[in-house]
Amino acid sequence: MACWGVDNGFSVEDGSSTHYRDGWYRQRRRALERDDYRCTTCGITNEEHEARFGFGLDVHHIVPLRLFVNWELPVRDAHPLRNLTTVCRTHHPDAPGETVDLDQE
Repeated sequence: MACWGVDNGFSVEDGSSTHYRDGWYRQRRRALERDDYRCTTCGITNEEHEARFGFGLDVHHIVPLRLFVNWELPVRDAHPLRNLTTVCRTHHPDAPGETVDLDQE
C-alpha cells in the first residue's frame, strides 16, 4: 500500500515508485502474517476490513520511509519487520477517508 497523506512521491498505486521495491512486498506479507492479519491497535481482521472498506489492512512503517530517503540511507533499511506494523484505516497515521467505528456491530 502507498503511504497516505500529501503527495510525497511514494505512491505504489501506478507502480512508478522505486521506494517499495527491495523486498517490500515480501516484508509486507511477513508483517501481516506475524500480526495474524489483524490491526495491532484495535484487532480488526483483514476480512472485516475488506468487507468494510473494500481493501485489506495496511502495513505501516513506524519510522517513515521518507526519512530513510532524506537521510540518504538505503530504502531497504526501512523495511525490516521491527519497523513494520499492521494497521487498519483508522490507525494508519495519515490515512484519509472513512474510519473504523468501534461502536458499530
